[in-house]
Amino acid sequence: MPGIGDNDTKGRLVTIRETMPGDIDGILEAIRRIILMGDIRSVSLRHNEPITYQRILRPGEEIKSSESTASFAELSPIDVVRQISMEEYVDESLEDKSPHSRVMRMFLYMGFDGWVTTHLLMGEKTGFWDWLNVPSLVHKRLNQFLGARIEREKTLPEDVFVLCGAKTKSATIAEIGYALKGNVG
Repeated sequence: MPGIGDNDTKGRLVTIRETMPGDIDGILEAIRRIILMGDIRSVSLRHNEPITYQRILRPGEEIKSSESTASFAELSPIDVVRQISMEEYVDESLEDKSPHSRVMRMFLYMGFDGWVTTHLLMGEKTGFWDWLNVPSLVHKRLNQFLGARIEREKTLPEDVFVLCGAKTKSATIAEIGYALKGNVG
């Protein structure tokens, strides 16, 4: 795999920027994914700036949609979710109907189908936390829940939440490929 330092590849040099993940694990995963693409010439990390990298596009190769997030730059998470496949979670469990069990089964369902739950989308006024019996002192300070980044959306009703999935755990909003809708109550 041609990568950083390999000068034999012919093609066009492109510069791509992507959102900086919010934590160290996310940054490391993003750098790993970038390097594994091959034909990488440089990767730049700067405080409070997106990750910037340069790679060679071989003749006839197009920039991948996951690399071309400019079209998603102005979209909110709900706009992206509306453009992808979404299912409503139906709880078929005969025994434990507790909110905690339902949320856990939803995360498991996402993983079973090959998706990493990267974002949790909920309304700005949501009943999700009360439903799970999480005190407001705690949930107001949370940026993530079970590893998924929390995104708040004004237009979502208070009884709806959406698990968003991508193929890597450090995916940006533009890389979301699947959504699973849940209901409070």
